[in-house]
Amino acid sequence: MDWMHESVDSSSALKESCVLGESKAADEALYYLSASYGPYAQALRSATDEGNSLNAFTGTSGDRARERATASCADGVRAIFRISTTVYAAPTKSLLLSALKTFAERSARKHGCTDVELPS
Repeated sequence: MDWMHESVDSSSALKESCVLGESKAADEALYYLSASYGPYAQALRSATDEGNSLNAFTGTSGDRARERATASCADGVRAIFRISTTVYAAPTKSLLLSALKTFAERSARKHGCTDVELPS
């Protein structure tokens, strides 16, 4: 990775985002990370989801990979953290999970959330 763009750092923001990219022949975004809290986290769940499950977001879809994590927050709504790749990324699952873990733990800590659960 050569560069990173993050949303404004705020413990009261209900949404956060981060883009990781590289500069070779041109600047290309490789990974998109997002954090959703409160109503934004609830909106990512469908009415038929049970408990803390999400609409299918993990695994691969075509040439893109994606993973998600959650964390327990004081408002009773689990925060949702997601990472997805662009067509320019060639990630391993361990790289995706490592980047997601770092992002999720940092964001959760700022918001006072605990118990970050990552995919296995």
